[in-house]
Amino acid sequence: MKFKTSNRILAPIVGAFVLLLAGCETYVKESADFKTAWKTGNMAQAAAAVNQKTQNKADGGDQILWNLEDGAVLRGAAMANLQPPLPAAPAMGGNGQPPPPPPSYLQQSQDAFASAEDKIDDWEQKAKAQVGREIGAALTNSTTLPYKGYAYDKIMMDTYEALNCLSLGKQSDARVFLNKSLQRQKDAVDENAKRIAKAQEDQQNKKAGAFDADKASQDGKTKGELDQLTADLDSEGLKPYGNYVNPFAVWLDGFYHVTCGEDTSDTERGLKSWERVASMVPENQFAAQDYADAQNAASGKAIKDVTYVIFETGSACYRDQIQIHILVVTDQPRYVGLAFPRPRTDHVFVPTLKVSAGEQNVNTAVLCNMDSVIYQEYKNDLPGIITREFVQVATKTLAAYEIQKKAQKSDSTFGSIMNLATNMYNVATNQADTRTWVTLPKQFQYARIATPANHTLTLSDGMNSQSVTLPAGKINVVYVKSIAPGVPLLVNQFALN
Repeated sequence: MKFKTSNRILAPIVGAFVLLLAGCETYVKESADFKTAWKTGNMAQAAAAVNQKTQNKADGGDQILWNLEDGAVLRGAAMANLQPPLPAAPAMGGNGQPPPPPPSYLQQSQDAFASAEDKIDDWEQKAKAQVGREIGAALTNSTTLPYKGYAYDKIMMDTYEALNCLSLGKQSDARVFLNKSLQRQKDAVDENAKRIAKAQEDQQNKKAGAFDADKASQDGKTKGELDQLTADLDSEGLKPYGNYVNPFAVWLDGFYHVTCGEDTSDTERGLKSWERVASMVPENQFAAQDYADAQNAASGKAIKDVTYVIFETGSACYRDQIQIHILVVTDQPRYVGLAFPRPRTDHVFVPTLKVSAGEQNVNTAVLCNMDSVIYQEYKNDLPGIITREFVQVATKTLAAYEIQKKAQKSDSTFGSIMNLATNMYNVATNQADTRTWVTLPKQFQYARIATPANHTLTLSDGMNSQSVTLPAGKINVVYVKSIAPGVPLLVNQFALN
């Protein structure tokens, strides 16, 4: 009878185990279909798939992430010059006329990013009210928490919104998003300092109890895995630009304020931004030319007609996990598991774009390596990630011990079953949070040339070649995206007069 009564305790634990097992790596699995279409250059299929997922997940914990993916994929569809599909059977309007066509993919991209921005701003305003969710995560893992966006997500979101505005001819609106982008870079530094303080506080609190994160991290197996993780990061040899600095976002700020500036203060801001870029990527000859142009503009000299070719290539690093499995044998075998996310570099990408116009032949040069930006933020977050993981393990282990001990007093057989159930629960929840914005590019590169007299240039990535006719603009921008080698180039352009 005791055993039967205790089943009421066992049921929710087994139920939670089943739900968690079914939900593991949900985002990874659910994003597989659109990623396949994206990677192979099928923009129509990718846009349809990610748009449907975004609508289905409008109230889920991954809402921000789906909106970011949606915005990026819709930008790709716009660059492929695709037209959004009309409804299969459009309803007639009140005046007997069919409804207006759907907004362009570029406008839909802007709307998707706006949705992500609204949700991110909402989360940031309510940050202090999320304590309950953090406690819940301590009993499971970080994947149960809503995805709130990394600093690099937010910076790139605003940067893409500024680019969308320029492409849509809304130059004044672009200023708003550039201001937000640079402010987010500054805010990220302050937030990092708060996270470090919080991590230190968590460690001290656990030291005051029965758990010491520092001591636990020095366990032979755990320390070896963490040391290897750090070694893997260092082996990439990525050059840091500075904490939470995105050179492409800074470059675009300089570009806008030098070419579209309304007064001398704008020109001075553009000069400072391009000076920063020239110092961050001294090997980039085009950045040095931009800085010289900004100096001339600041002294009142007109900028000559110029064409910029901006090149997005490849895919930014993704995340997988390191799992550490430990079996502690006391009166009952007890499972202890640790899981840490780690970035992995995608090395398959087109390394440069050749730009030809008459006698001019140049190759694009790296402006921003997103892997470097992401790795630097990950390194900043790693101490907090480690501490949170140890806190979660301590909480789950203590809870499992208390459940099993109470069950053992009731019935020894039931105690053994509860020990097995809690071990299964801990195995199921030993998952790192590997969610990340997968449609970000690996690198931003660019080149600049004097606008050719015939307003024609040719782009080549070694496998694909495309001719582009430039509009009659004083400043022309040709935006090119390569998702993977062999996939056709995506091209968009706009002019600033």
